[in-house]
Amino acid sequence: ASSKSIGAISISKTIDTRLQQSNQFGINPQTVRTGQKNCVQKPMPTLQELLKLIGRLFYKLTKIFFAIECIVYRLTCKHCLRDVVYGPRPRNKLDVYFPNPNLHLGPYGRAIILFTHGGNWYWGSKLYFAMIQSVSFPDCTVVVMNYT
Repeated sequence: ASSKSIGAISISKTIDTRLQQSNQFGINPQTVRTGQKNCVQKPMPTLQELLKLIGRLFYKLTKIFFAIECIVYRLTCKHCLRDVVYGPRPRNKLDVYFPNPNLHLGPYGRAIILFTHGGNWYWGSKLYFAMIQSVSFPDCTVVVMNYT
């Protein structure tokens, strides 16, 4: 009987020692003993961390709104040809955006710009660049293509 009690005492001391060590790291020994979820309070974020979080959120919202704006522009564009097939693969399609016909035609006519989006030849979409003609080249014809 004495060997069992000595073993139980050493186990109890080991548990108490580990609980004290865990308390050094902000773990409440009561939650460890009762098996409850440990609720360690995290320090308040700094102003710099809050600004980074707000910046990330703003960046993601901006991307979403811009994508929606591009899709709406592409679908409502009056002076464009959409999804013109130029090759055998499913993604070999292009969109042609013409300038407003009421704009004055310069002495050399209108330039045609072929815009190839980034994406390592594997990903990306011409949808993200539907507004490039109206924003950057309003007096040019712009061709935006998908590729594979």
